Amino acid sequence: MNILEILKLGFIGLAFLLAFFAHGLLSAEQRREVSRPAHLEAISKFMVFSLILGAMSIASPFIPKMLEDKPDPFMEAMLISAKNRKPLPLEFVQEQIQVLTVGHNKRIEVLYSRREAEEKRLKSLSSNSTSSWKDEESLRKIERYIREENREYESKVREFRNML
Repeated sequence: MNILEILKLGFIGLAFLLAFFAHGLLSAEQRREVSRPAHLEAISKFMVFSLILGAMSIASPFIPKMLEDKPDPFMEAMLISAKNRKPLPLEFVQEQIQVLTVGHNKRIEVLYSRREAEEKRLKSLSSNSTSSWKDEESLRKIERYIREENREYESKVREFRNML
């Protein structure tokens, strides 16, 4: 067996050699009349390591594809804009603002429906008994979320417009 030829295969060759050597160690340990548990455990760990290395070497071509993220069109436009030393195109900025607005409107719609459901719940509580400050805390929290969402949206739109 030519070890150099096997190692030329890369990690998969190294993993094969490690597994082959672990097999040899295990065979030698089995030939003994009295087995040594510490040696058997070390050999099994060595075998597991070689198998993990083999699996990683087989999976390595696929890892970059799994980690690949779709490019962000906004970041690409920013880089091109900076490279050309020109502001972002008006149409692109308007399109980004429109996408932002659609997402904002969906989030606001959800928050308003939550607020409406909470108001109904509080009305049913107040008709049964007096509503406490704690009961109204959830409504105040939802209203705070609405204000934060609106502030964040206005801030982002302002940032987009400043890029023109």
